[in-house]
Amino acid sequence: MWGLIVTHFGENWGFYTLLTDMPTYLSNVLHFNIEKNGVISALPNLIQAFVAVIASWTADKLLASGKLKITTIRKIMNSIALYSPALCVLPIAFIGCKPVAIVILLTMAVSLNGFIYSGFNVIHVDMSPEFAGEY
Repeated sequence: MWGLIVTHFGENWGFYTLLTDMPTYLSNVLHFNIEKNGVISALPNLIQAFVAVIASWTADKLLASGKLKITTIRKIMNSIALYSPALCVLPIAFIGCKPVAIVILLTMAVSLNGFIYSGFNVIHVDMSPEFAGEY
């Protein structure tokens, strides 16, 4: 349970930092027009929704195949969701002011975080299925 709490806190801190500060970063650092960068600011989150669906479909297929245990699938999805964005954000500090590259890296970082919905975000149900509720 404590591992889940720590993971949830860390992921939410990083995700919401990107979510709330990206428009300001695009405006103040990359000098995008704040009135016109709405689409660019929303693009990573839109793509993240599609990535989350693909990740959940992949997790379900892996589970149905019986080749991997549920805990292994959760660890794989969690690792992709947490390490990939870190690897995408790190180069931004070193590439200088290249807006296209930075937007691509930020988009990849937030998008790959969509794997989290097949990682720790469903562990709550795995830990206590009797309280998960059914229709």
